[in-house]
Amino acid sequence: MRTDGWAAGQPHADLQATPAGPNARIRVGLLLGGETIPAWVDRMLEEMQASGDVEFVLAVVDAGGKTGMPSPSLPSLLWRQPGEAAKRVMRGVLERLMSRLNEPFPAHPDPFAPLDWHSRLPGVPRIDVRPQRTRWSDRFEAADIEAIRRHHPDLLIRIGFRILRGDILQAARHGVWSFHHGDNDVNRGGPAAYWESMQSWPVTGSTLQVLSEHLDGGIVLDKIWCPTDAGSTAANRQALYWGALSMMARNLTALRRQGAEAYFAGSRQRQPHPRWYSRRLYRAPTKAQLAALLWQRLLRRARLRLAAATGFDQWQMLLHVSDSLSLEPWRYRRLVPPRDRFWADPFLLQHEGRTWLFFEELPFATGRGHIAVAEIGTDGHMSAPRPALMLDHHLSYPFVFTHRGQVYMLPESREARCVPLYRCVEMPHRWEKVHHLLDDVEAVDATLHEHGGRWWMFVNIVAHPGASSCVELHLFHADEPTSRAWQPHPQNPVVSDARRARPAGQLFEHEGRLYRPSQDCSHRYGWALNINWVKTLTPEVYEEELVSRAEPRWAPDVRGIHTFNRAGPFHVIDAEVRRSRWS
Repeated sequence: MRTDGWAAGQPHADLQATPAGPNARIRVGLLLGGETIPAWVDRMLEEMQASGDVEFVLAVVDAGGKTGMPSPSLPSLLWRQPGEAAKRVMRGVLERLMSRLNEPFPAHPDPFAPLDWHSRLPGVPRIDVRPQRTRWSDRFEAADIEAIRRHHPDLLIRIGFRILRGDILQAARHGVWSFHHGDNDVNRGGPAAYWESMQSWPVTGSTLQVLSEHLDGGIVLDKIWCPTDAGSTAANRQALYWGALSMMARNLTALRRQGAEAYFAGSRQRQPHPRWYSRRLYRAPTKAQLAALLWQRLLRRARLRLAAATGFDQWQMLLHVSDSLSLEPWRYRRLVPPRDRFWADPFLLQHEGRTWLFFEELPFATGRGHIAVAEIGTDGHMSAPRPALMLDHHLSYPFVFTHRGQVYMLPESREARCVPLYRCVEMPHRWEKVHHLLDDVEAVDATLHEHGGRWWMFVNIVAHPGASSCVELHLFHADEPTSRAWQPHPQNPVVSDARRARPAGQLFEHEGRLYRPSQDCSHRYGWALNINWVKTLTPEVYEEELVSRAEPRWAPDVRGIHTFNRAGPFHVIDAEVRRSRWS
């Protein structure tokens, strides 16, 4: 499991009674809402099957259909209740206006596209149920619960149905597992990922829990925090669902391999105390709330257009020379690029008595980054930059290092779906590809470090198209940095939090402790820069603690900061700077 600083609640005593054997697959029953499932659920079931840790033993299908009387047509409502008709029309107008104000977002697979589940689960026994329904919740009949128990599921996964109440919550020995697509410490209710976007929350959370009678207040098994898309509620919801689905397979694997007693003990250890939830219960916005949110979205659109007309954002590099560790950004001197490009992701390399600065250079006209290099003199001044590595796809984050007298580079090559290794054949402008350290993976910002006799790779990985690249930090290890056999860490992903997952430069030691720079992408990509103390780094356990953060507050034109590196007396960071279109 991970080390994100949150923790699970106290599990029900029954959940610990019969630990799963190390060789027995987890017997899973599915609570389905009908004959189709959304695409994100289909992908989740596929991951569970691929893990080899799960056996599907039952499909419980809601045969009750929709409840309540169908809504009357608008003409009928106009004749009988003109006031209600006016309210419906007003709400429809507000919702259409709101959807038109959502900013465009990249087209990705629709996580909610309906798919038939029968081909995914051939031969799985089926039980049709008609639960007792109240306004918000479903309660199963005693006969249906007994029929479910006869299949001896270890746990049930809620995919359909509404809020579950009653004995169904104890029908399996490990309870009913369910996603709440929100951080249940700050957001209970719904709609999923809506209020976070409309109110510009820094992050949008998702919670995997064992359900209880308390709404979104069950036993927390896992959490993930994605950066909020404040420009589009649809994009925010899409990224959250694609980003969160892998929590299920990971936790079922952990349950099988650790056994129930150790697995739930870990949950108790991470959150041993009861927790208040004192915020409001979120619901779909009223018409008055929709009108207020629409006004806020209009103001946001106007501010963005004014900002685009009067200025632009440009990543710049900042350099400081100091014999001791320097963590005051206002002391750094700016290295300002031409107005037609930006410079970002700076890395320093000292080689044969000279200091080189490698960085991403991106001309705005092409929108494609390449790796550039400049020499830093002993007085801290930079020579004119020159291209060092240019390919037919975007390159960034040039992690450079030396090993056995050779200079290597790991440029980010997300578009090529690999982590490539390059060797310098003529310093600093000629490079040749050695091979790929990782293949068939959408990876960003791979960072190597030698520690404890092994080499470690810290890298963010995007598991599904549409998910954010800022959320999940994975850890691998090998005996050599040029190895083709990198072993994944058993805790992967070791961090699932956009506020501190993504790498931001080389790890460094200071006064006997190891630190990992990371990005805080909560307000926007590259908003702030963290320093994390790496407390434990072994092939079995990874643990880190956030100890410091640099936010973009030292100058009025600075909007972000997301890389820190040092070599000898030279320190370098980058910063996103707001520049006027006229000055």
